[in-house]
Amino acid sequence: MSTPLSYHRPENLNDARKLLADDGSRPLLIHPRMDVEPYSTADAVVDLSLLNLNTIQQEGDVIRIGALTTLQDVADSPLLRTLARGILPEAASLTAHLGLRNISTIGGVMLNPQSAVDVMLALLCLGVGAQGRVEVGAQSRVDVGAQGRVDVGAHGRAPLQNEISFSVSSSARAALERVARTSHDAPIVAICALKDKNVTRVAVGGVGISPMLVDPAKAQESVSPVADFRGSAE
Repeated sequence: MSTPLSYHRPENLNDARKLLADDGSRPLLIHPRMDVEPYSTADAVVDLSLLNLNTIQQEGDVIRIGALTTLQDVADSPLLRTLARGILPEAASLTAHLGLRNISTIGGVMLNPQSAVDVMLALLCLGVGAQGRVEVGAQSRVDVGAQGRVDVGAHGRAPLQNEISFSVSSSARAALERVARTSHDAPIVAICALKDKNVTRVAVGGVGISPMLVDPAKAQESVSPVADFRGSAE
């Protein structure tokens, strides 16, 4: 017989932090990315829908996007469309179909970079940073680095981010190119580049486990093009 689950719907981050930090329980978070494995062992459900984590705001050159903001909201954002030639909304609009974009979130992409390669490439080029993390258990952490890798601590629970943020000027320019079976399929290979004043970033996908930043000055050296369309070297 299955164990009954307790249901929690915190109204602020402090209450959410207390619920998630209890090492004596194993909560199942209703948030950007829920792992399959905890379903069978969870003894509590924590609903984060009241925490107002679905906003897109600008403070000077800093853009803050709540972790629960859907990819469709990102794609439709008038503010984001004016920045870096709308690279982030473009990437979001290329991800999956409308129904999936309305339930997928920007925080979920950060915790699972392979789920939306185009979006992760744009975020890496924008220099995104994860802010306001809520730790799930004393030993849990999240680290999204240049390789797009996410490290979760010893408890194996995914932590929650309040928001992601990045700084970009009005003069920033960016572009995304991809090869895919159809326009809304996951790309086989993709590349995103951004130029903002004296900063240049290039991110590539399809050449490793996760999207990653590469050094623009050395990118050409690492390319080994195939000899013909068959992919053979002869």
